[in-house]
Amino acid sequence: METNPRSAVFVTLVSMLLACSSGEKKVAPTDSGSSEADVADETLDDTGPSDTACPSPCGVSPQCGCASDKKCAYDPVTLGCFPLGTEGLNDKCSGGGAACLAGHQCVNYGCLKFCSAAEPCSSMKGSPTCQALSGSPGPYCLQQCDPRVPTDVCGPGRTCGAVAVTTPGTASAGFSWTCAAALGSATGPGACAASADKLKCAPGYWCVSGNCRKWCDASDPCGCNLSFGYKWMGTSIGFCP
Repeated sequence: METNPRSAVFVTLVSMLLACSSGEKKVAPTDSGSSEADVADETLDDTGPSDTACPSPCGVSPQCGCASDKKCAYDPVTLGCFPLGTEGLNDKCSGGGAACLAGHQCVNYGCLKFCSAAEPCSSMKGSPTCQALSGSPGPYCLQQCDPRVPTDVCGPGRTCGAVAVTTPGTASAGFSWTCAAALGSATGPGACAASADKLKCAPGYWCVSGNCRKWCDASDPCGCNLSFGYKWMGTSIGFCP
């Protein structure tokens, strides 16, 4: 029996009207089986922590912006990501950005720790301060050790010396104190040839005009020369002749 084309069209129209009148609203599923609305919600919930606070190209304190096998440091004054070093706080070092552990920088032959308001120096020995060094990036934790008895704060095999610092908020520079690796055990005249050899002197000594001279104060019977202008915690200190 032949089908009437008009009847077929009528049946199709009726079916469409019944589907519209049912009141159901369909949302096409995504490939994962979730609706578009669900996907939007998941996207909002999966933003994760923002790293916009990390400076460019990276940050030294706290460390940020580098891969897990690298650290942010200066070499010598250019900031960037470098391989992790092996030397820790106050250890002997050379090689700029690549020498020390993450969070440390090779300065004046020793690894100093970076510091900031987020990572203060309060956990370190001594009475550490967070200060910028003159002519060097930073700032760093300076342990305020006593150069006359450096092992009290710095430990064995360490010395304590003066470093030039820039006072925060001013253009003036002064001196502060921090620990460093003692590279030698020399004492007496002619033991150090230049300022670069200052760490060749024994702990408690400092290179002055080519001589490893002992730190002292006015109470020292050696006849302490206080004319250099150094002070430690308000006490004038200098060198034995």
